[in-house]
Amino acid sequence: MRCIIMEKNAGKYLSISFAVLTCIALILSLKISLVYIRAKSYYGNETYFENGFHFLKRDIITLANELFYDVGASSIKIICLLCVVFGAIGVVLSLSGLLCSVKNAKLLCTIAVSVALVFSLIYTILGIVYAEAVEVIISEEELSVSVSTYSYFSFVAVLVAGALYFVTAPKADKVAESLQSQVLEEKELKTVEVLLRYKELFDKGVITEQEYENKKRALLGESKEKS
Repeated sequence: MRCIIMEKNAGKYLSISFAVLTCIALILSLKISLVYIRAKSYYGNETYFENGFHFLKRDIITLANELFYDVGASSIKIICLLCVVFGAIGVVLSLSGLLCSVKNAKLLCTIAVSVALVFSLIYTILGIVYAEAVEVIISEEELSVSVSTYSYFSFVAVLVAGALYFVTAPKADKVAESLQSQVLEEKELKTVEVLLRYKELFDKGVITEQEYENKKRALLGESKEKS
């Protein structure tokens, strides 16, 4: 019994840690999104590609620049907003999972992990590839930590949260099965105790045989329905 309670508490605390880490990832990603949304132009990214991707061939660098300009500032802002929306959905699902049954929580947390990893991966790519270009333009934005660092923190936070989830999911099933078995055993024990009490009353002549049989059928039928 004590082992079951400890496993249940451990699963609860790890699930809460998962939700908290996902929230942290969303906050970091929101910070990144605000930086990108405030950007009005993306001049200077050619210099960044020259410095950051000097190991690539010239045609690949040119292709990256052209792709960046084709996508445009508006499209990048829309992507950022969508990432925040989906990230918020992931957090809501993970927190809702803590309040639902174990079966529902497992499904919701699986969805939350998948969604969170997707939006964090997008932010990581955006942060690594376009961080310096954006920071050069936003002179009024004083960043103590670079956008790419925020991206890394966000992605790592969700990875840790995902690891916690996959550790707790099997334990949650095990705890649920143990608790269900324990509840059934307690109900069966109570049924036996009540039957013994009626048998004692019958032996003493307090109730008739017919009354005893009726009580027994009622208790056994109720026990089968609950199980």
